[in-house]
Amino acid sequence: MDLANINLNYLKTFLAIYEEGSMARAAVRLGITTPSINHNIKELERQLGIQLFIGHSKGVTPTSEANELHKHVKAAFSHFDEASNFLSSAQRGVSGIVRIGCPSSIANLLMLDFFTAFNKAHPKITLEFVSDSKNAFGNNVDIVISFSDIEVRPDLTVVSLRHLPTAFFATKEFAVEHNLTNELPVERIPVLPLILFKKSRFTVNALEKALGEKLSPSTEVSSIALMFNLVKSGAGIGYFSESHIDNDMFKIKVKGVSLPDMVIRCAYNEKRLSPSSKILVNALVKQKR
Repeated sequence: MDLANINLNYLKTFLAIYEEGSMARAAVRLGITTPSINHNIKELERQLGIQLFIGHSKGVTPTSEANELHKHVKAAFSHFDEASNFLSSAQRGVSGIVRIGCPSSIANLLMLDFFTAFNKAHPKITLEFVSDSKNAFGNNVDIVISFSDIEVRPDLTVVSLRHLPTAFFATKEFAVEHNLTNELPVERIPVLPLILFKKSRFTVNALEKALGEKLSPSTEVSSIALMFNLVKSGAGIGYFSESHIDNDMFKIKVKGVSLPDMVIRCAYNEKRLSPSSKILVNALVKQKR
């Protein structure tokens, strides 16, 4: 059997099981399901015509054939890593401008860590941000990043980058005044003064679906900064990514309801990407979570 003809995912699965000593831990390491792990290793054993692992109550034990195979596969992947590092180093020499249709709230708050790291890794690539992401592709933008719905078009690739748990929030003074607790029944939400993003933006439809209630916000906003300022003034309760709500705010969940995640997505036209844009897209997809 020529290893060059074997699916690399099967070999990655083999390495993970061998080094973790367990199908379940291998699944966690690779970010796939245990049934997928089982399928991959069974298919590899079938193609090689040998047994690689013996199962027991605490995990698996490699066979003598697996011990020998591990040496060669480990060495092969080491060479792959060296090649990947070389290509990454070569990419760092790429220069150019990438225009990104992205609300300032995402660039400055939700993905500041990513853009900071990218600038350090690729100092010759300049990122230009266009805040009007809705009409971005008409403004010669290379990539759109948004947490509103992105139009489905046959020429666009859309990727979900981050899923952020959400919560309602208010000032502690507002919570005391309106007798709020950290977990409210569904029926209380629609009668509170809600400060939400406009329906053309993030989540109102998804939120109404999760709550099973029609929402009539007292205030609709188009920016995160405005929402936070209004909430801090005591005008009502906002709704945003839980991890980005200030610690001095009063966070509110809903009893028996799993609130929808805030989903940050990116969209791009594969055929129109420049070399520098491709590097940014690859970095975005690599860090998605």
